[in-house]
Amino acid sequence: MRQRPGMPKLGFNQAGRLSPQQALIAKNQQVGNTHIKNMQGTTRNLYHFLPIDGRRVYNFFKELNKFSFPFTNIDQNKLAAGETLALQRAYFAYMVVDPLTGAVTALQNVESSGVSSQIHSGLWNFITANQNITKDIFVGSFLSSFNKSSKFLLQEVFEFDTIATLLENVEFYSTLQTGTMPTIANAHIGLVIEGVGSILNLKTNA
Repeated sequence: MRQRPGMPKLGFNQAGRLSPQQALIAKNQQVGNTHIKNMQGTTRNLYHFLPIDGRRVYNFFKELNKFSFPFTNIDQNKLAAGETLALQRAYFAYMVVDPLTGAVTALQNVESSGVSSQIHSGLWNFITANQNITKDIFVGSFLSSFNKSSKFLLQEVFEFDTIATLLENVEFYSTLQTGTMPTIANAHIGLVIEGVGSILNLKTNA
């Protein structure tokens, strides 16, 4: 199919860069996974909440065997066989959980919480395969006042300038370094990452 003049090439976005789907295919082919084009596409997010207990460094996606719903939606810090994820967005959230019932009694953005200044003055890193995908990102840049991607008055979503890819069976984790943090009973801070991905497609065509 011939494209009109001025249109980006197929598989690329308006800036001429690889789309998330094309980035997934390219990265998988780079490591020898030539079946990526036949995998099922998906939209996915991964999250992990840790207690606000006075710590100043939060290590997300570590020791996940000690956590379950509603504190995380994964049980290990690597994707299963046949799974990949192109990271497009990340954000922090504040959650309160009743310790007796396990019910979530509050869920809100960090800016509306009592630890906004401590979190937003922190530094954020995301690491996979012992390499930094993000390095010492100032969390204040998530806020709408400083966020180049913000379209609303209250928006705390970080959009990746480059498309980083998580691959199957490759460990990942994230750190948040803050200033002095309080201890808040039953309160938790969480990191959510999301984007397009692939999962193993067990269907075969006759």
